[in-house]
Amino acid sequence: TEEELAWLHTREPYLCHAEINAILNKCSNDVVGGRMFVPNFPRNECAKFIIQSGIREVVYVRDGDDSDS
Repeated sequence: TEEELAWLHTREPYLCHAEINAILNKCSNDVVGGRMFVPNFPRNECAKFIIQSGIREVVYVRDGDDSDS
């Protein structure tokens, strides 16, 4: 129904977290074996990208994130 698809007219389907953005827009040939510094422990979707890109270490400051983004 139109109500179920209302979320498509929001910005949510087009957003990505900074971790994914950094991997997709890197300035080097690859990040295999690299280290990533992030403020919060990566969420599920970001963790998938981090693992698939070959980053070996993630350094984070906080375990949780108070925001919904």
